[in-house]
Amino acid sequence: MRTFVAALRSFPLTATTPALIEDGIWSKENPASLEQGHLRIAVKPYDSRGTLLVHVDLSSEVWTARDADLQNLATIRFTTEYAAVDRFAQEFEEVLDGKRDVAVLTGAKS
Repeated sequence: MRTFVAALRSFPLTATTPALIEDGIWSKENPASLEQGHLRIAVKPYDSRGTLLVHVDLSSEVWTARDADLQNLATIRFTTEYAAVDRFAQEFEEVLDGKRDVAVLTGAKS
């Protein structure tokens, strides 16, 4: 998670190496591969003016093929800016340090 915080503070972020965190059920055969992704947050450039795109995927676990139809899924995409990502990185680090309960990444005002 601290690697994600460090990636959020990178400048500039690039499309090929976005700030990324993901978790879920990891493969036993290939530990670097997710069998089921339950959380994924990616932050990458959106345009040439420095606007960033945040893409978040959340899903519940699926234990049997029959349960796949009942899986809860949510995806959200929104734009933001480097200053908001920096504030989020600070708040997220404070969550990891036990100094705060919640970290919020705000979107860009249109």
